[in-house]
Amino acid sequence: TPSEDGYTFECQHGANECHGNLVVSCAKSIIVEHNTFVDFTICLMTGESPPDEGERCAQEVGVEWDPINQCAESVDGELLLYEQGQKQEALDPVPDWMPWIIINDEFTEDNLVEAQVDLLNLVCRVYEGSPPPGCA
Repeated sequence: TPSEDGYTFECQHGANECHGNLVVSCAKSIIVEHNTFVDFTICLMTGESPPDEGERCAQEVGVEWDPINQCAESVDGELLLYEQGQKQEALDPVPDWMPWIIINDEFTEDNLVEAQVDLLNLVCRVYEGSPPPGCA
């Protein structure tokens, strides 16, 4: 919902989930190395309290926490999360739960199920181009 300069969010699991989403959105805009961002996000999501794990996870993956935290507490962070929501709403079909697995710009129930059982096999099977070493 628009509010003053930014947005307020209502998340399925409450305010902590919204805060965690802000942290991830900000991290995505600040951590330029993709694998480091993925490692940071996995660290958050596997912690005891994901919205509160940011500082520890930043330290673990070797990035500065303060810029991410400042972003998550700002209108800039709200705008980033809003933009992520707009991208999600533009998907066809619109996601209604997570994880929402998109492969080659397409969501299918079969891919969702297979990805949760054997992601590597699925990626190797649908990979376009020369398969990476893990698919040999």
